[in-house]
Amino acid sequence: MAADDETIGRLWDAQIARGGNGEAVVFIAADGAVARFGWRDLGARVDALGRGLREAGIVPGERVGVHLANSADFLCLWMALARLGATMVATNLRSAPDELRYALDHARAVALCAAPVELGRHAAALTGVPSLRLHLSVGGDAPGAIPLERLAVDHPGPLADAAHPGDDAAILYTSGTTSRPKGVRLTHAAYCIAARRMVKSTALGADDRHAVCAPMYHINAQTYSLLPAIAAGASVLLMERFSRSRWLAWVSEHRATVASLVGSMIRLLLDNPPAPGERTHRLRLIGCSMRHREIEQRFGVPTIGWYGMTETVGVPIVGRPGEGEFGAIGRASEGYAIRVMNDDRPAQDGEPGELQVGGIPGRDLMAGYLDDDAATRQALSNEADGVWLHTGDLVRRDEDGVVFYLERAGDVIRRGGENVSAAEVERALLLHPAVLEAAAIGLPDRVLGQRVAAAVIVRAGSGVTVAELSAHAALLLADFKVPSAIRIVGDLPRSTLDKVNRVALRRAWHDSGA
Repeated sequence: MAADDETIGRLWDAQIARGGNGEAVVFIAADGAVARFGWRDLGARVDALGRGLREAGIVPGERVGVHLANSADFLCLWMALARLGATMVATNLRSAPDELRYALDHARAVALCAAPVELGRHAAALTGVPSLRLHLSVGGDAPGAIPLERLAVDHPGPLADAAHPGDDAAILYTSGTTSRPKGVRLTHAAYCIAARRMVKSTALGADDRHAVCAPMYHINAQTYSLLPAIAAGASVLLMERFSRSRWLAWVSEHRATVASLVGSMIRLLLDNPPAPGERTHRLRLIGCSMRHREIEQRFGVPTIGWYGMTETVGVPIVGRPGEGEFGAIGRASEGYAIRVMNDDRPAQDGEPGELQVGGIPGRDLMAGYLDDDAATRQALSNEADGVWLHTGDLVRRDEDGVVFYLERAGDVIRRGGENVSAAEVERALLLHPAVLEAAAIGLPDRVLGQRVAAAVIVRAGSGVTVAELSAHAALLLADFKVPSAIRIVGDLPRSTLDKVNRVALRRAWHDSGA
């Protein structure tokens, strides 16, 4: 079956039939507890959950919020929703109540699945989502919620796959250059195509075990790791969260062969003092944002660069083990077209330009932004030679076609693997009655890549303090979006009468020694 004729459910069914009694997932909880799951048991669990969701009234096309940490429950719920033909709305576990309410309301989600502590933390905000009619709890009871394990309905035989390749399998919310996150629509076909391409790019096979520590609500965990493992028949080492002190020991003990790491994880691992046995693992490949000299030298593992974003679904640029300069991402992936543009003309070799990715929406790229045709048209341009996604990332390409990442062109701050919209941070600060104007910027950070900072102009005589503004932002934003530094200023540098010059603001911040 061609990948563009597949659904996630069919991909899953094929692996359940092929995997039999073999081990599918080794799960490591945050406290180090280990649980093991076989393919056949997971398959039965997915079928039972799908029937339970259907009996609870979830029908194809409806959207279900999934607000969970990494777990086998997350994987089974994702697969059950996919087979049922419902759409998963995976939300960032670090979301502030207002952010979670916005995503679920914007997606018109009819149900939410979360841990009891999260249902309690967000209870007041969830009352503002009129479409929600069902709450499901994972890992314990919660007032007004049905425990997920009690929802499962056992019945002989598999649950029929009700999805179609062009249906939305998920909506993921991502920060862009607007004040609110956008809902990225990802189809079943696009997921399956991305998974098949990654299998080929990493030579993933049934003997591999993919170490996954990125959050499962991110596209990285979904299409760089989990779905490729399912497509290839590989097993998964799934960690509830990344641990700088235990990651390498877990990878070694549980015989992982492939791993994906983001920049902040790499910096934390390299900050650890060298220890005996650092090379007694079975890793044959680590994928990250570029070919990484320090990782290869210290741990003896080939690295490859890969580049992707939620809107590209998979990775349009990927490297090959042992090939190219350190610091390079790689070349265009099979099935993708890329170009580097300087305004309206192709950039010359070595010249910086915006990366644009060509493909078919709903197949190679996102289907679009949910209920936002204007933003979709701005991101996906229809031209004589096809549709091009404007990534907003600045890169350069050498004479051999190898791509190097430079920086983000738009007002997006990249903090520890998370995208933070400057406009979103500014919107939160402007909701404080004392704030007249706010400008958020990214400042260099050795571990996280960038940290969030903000300069604000306040009303004369307000007496508001930096601590009060920080506390206000923490009520409205996920913790990773809250500025680590806030300055109250009398004016902001501007490139025009009304547009803040962020380059000048960053320079002034740097010159002050902060």
